[in-house]
Amino acid sequence: METGYDNRGWMKGFFLISNINLLDTLLNLTTN
Repeated sequence: METGYDNRGWMKGFFLISNINLLDTLLNLTTN
């Protein structure tokens, strides 16, 4: 149970970071 919950949290964090990176890349592209 604990590992499953931990895994979910990690995936959630990774997904959020990926989204932020994608937004940053889009902003950089539009700025350039």
